[in-house]
Amino acid sequence: MVFPAKKVLSTFSFRLKQHVNRKRRILFFVWLLLIPLLVVLFNWPARKLDNLVVDVHEKIASRFRTPTSQICIIGIDNQTLASVEQRWPWPRDHFARLLKSINNSSPKYILFDILLQHPQNTLLGNGDDMLAEAIRECGNVVMVSFIEEKIFETGLQKVYYQNIPLFRQTAAFQGLIWSLIDEDGVSRSFVLRDRDYEAESCAVWIAQRNGVAVPGSAGKNLNDVSMLAHARKGGEIPAISASVFFDKNEPVEFIKDKIVILGGTAPILHDYHNTSRGLMSGPRLLATSLDTLLNQRGAVPFTTTGYQLLLAVAAALIAMAGSLLFYQQSMLLLAGFTLSALMVWIICFELLRLCLPLGSYLLSGWAVAFSLVMLQKFIVAIEQKQLEAEAEAAGNVQKQLFPKQPLEFSNHTISGFCIPCSTAGGDFFEAFEHQSGKSFFAIADVMGHGIPAAMVTSIVKAVISLHRSKEIFSLKDCIEELNSVLSSVFNRTKMVTAIFGLYEPEKRQCELAIAGHPALCYIKSDGSYEEVGSRCLPLGVAKRLKINWSALELRPGEALVLYTDGVVEAMNWAGEPYGYDRWFARLTGGKGLLRDTTPEALLDDMWKHTCGRAVDDDLTVLVLQTAKSENTESNVA
Repeated sequence: MVFPAKKVLSTFSFRLKQHVNRKRRILFFVWLLLIPLLVVLFNWPARKLDNLVVDVHEKIASRFRTPTSQICIIGIDNQTLASVEQRWPWPRDHFARLLKSINNSSPKYILFDILLQHPQNTLLGNGDDMLAEAIRECGNVVMVSFIEEKIFETGLQKVYYQNIPLFRQTAAFQGLIWSLIDEDGVSRSFVLRDRDYEAESCAVWIAQRNGVAVPGSAGKNLNDVSMLAHARKGGEIPAISASVFFDKNEPVEFIKDKIVILGGTAPILHDYHNTSRGLMSGPRLLATSLDTLLNQRGAVPFTTTGYQLLLAVAAALIAMAGSLLFYQQSMLLLAGFTLSALMVWIICFELLRLCLPLGSYLLSGWAVAFSLVMLQKFIVAIEQKQLEAEAEAAGNVQKQLFPKQPLEFSNHTISGFCIPCSTAGGDFFEAFEHQSGKSFFAIADVMGHGIPAAMVTSIVKAVISLHRSKEIFSLKDCIEELNSVLSSVFNRTKMVTAIFGLYEPEKRQCELAIAGHPALCYIKSDGSYEEVGSRCLPLGVAKRLKINWSALELRPGEALVLYTDGVVEAMNWAGEPYGYDRWFARLTGGKGLLRDTTPEALLDDMWKHTCGRAVDDDLTVLVLQTAKSENTESNVA
């Protein structure tokens, strides 16, 4: 692979130097170097792409993750609020009775997801003491605290909200709950530890006491963060209404030895959060965080500028190599680059527990690949223009090979014209008067189109010109030498169909040799026509070629029409070819008489048939017509 890559690189470098000046090359490579840096500096598109990938992944992956059976949610829902006479927020003695009732079912831990940061009004009784006593009796209650970032005059600062000291002292632990909200208002990750306040997440505390090791961050002054990993295979984490436990002493076996999360799930309590899976209550979001740690699914987000720049540079290098090797399959290249990046990201997230900044990687790679593909397409366009210019020049040279004007004599005329389907073609015709007084004419069709076919026609012209200079013109010698040259030069890989004719005006004798070409149309003076052809191989396919000869005596007013197959194969938009019937009907005028003798006029009906569709082959027509005698003209009149 090293050798082809080196060859591709050297070829690209050569083409770049040929078609792009030095200043523009420098500017282009500076642009390529700036792409990763610009993607990282202006990273809001990358962040949006990261969030989109995480959301789609969570919606799909959650279907294949089974939530732990150790967690249960006891929700203060609408039913619970309706069953209690006092309005929310309840007096603290209500929470005390609820905790005792829940603890009768022997849960492993009770995670109390309600923040009580102010003492209760003494007018409402000694509810704080009753709740503190209940927390002390249970011995397994974990209180929550949270941190909020606010903007003050001095800048962005953290505010730490905690329970009153009485509850913190009696609880088994007070832990942090802090779901980070991204700029689009969606929670996708949560904080494990806050370094500033030295506060640890309650989910981490519980997970560690269940034998799960929760790693810390290696960076200083950074919060430990984990991505949320939603799970719903076989159902969500179960939830029970808190109304079941009010004023009931019977234990609920379902929550025995489970981690119970007690919190508000009623919409009126406004404890709901946007997540990758949609709107979710605070207790369920806390349960998802705890489930993520217990199942060790938490991926560490690598979103620092350094990691983003590193991946952006790596993507630029990979995209650069791919664009140079596979630029002709640009869509396949982009699809392969994207799919491979997604596969690596999923493997890192699910197996290595790393959440990589995929957005900066993809955007950097896409931008570099697009830039290089466009550059190479630009170079190809320049080269195509050069080829078209060369082909046009070759076409102009080829036109010089054709007779400049028709041959006009008192008793006959020979005229022809050629329309190549591209700038240069493989059709050829020739007509001249030899010094012996005979008129030579020929039409040929080289296999293929474009410049290669035009080069073959120049060889045909050269051989014919060589024999034209001879005192005695031998049609047989000319054809044999032409066949020998074509078969030896091209090793029988190029074939040429042709018709050669030698007309002697005094005797009105026409000698014909047909080599694999469509039969010519012999239009007689009485208006009938005859196809004249012979079964013979084209020139160039064999060293020795057997030529079949024909001889005609042309009367006054008769004509020979020679043409290439492009005429009868011209198609309209329905894919219907012009065909021999229409062609011969046009030649005879439908009445047995040839009315138009100029080759250009003979194709008017064919152009009407095509309805503007471009022809796929070269078009060539050659006409030899004898002059009408006075008797013929009087009969026609």
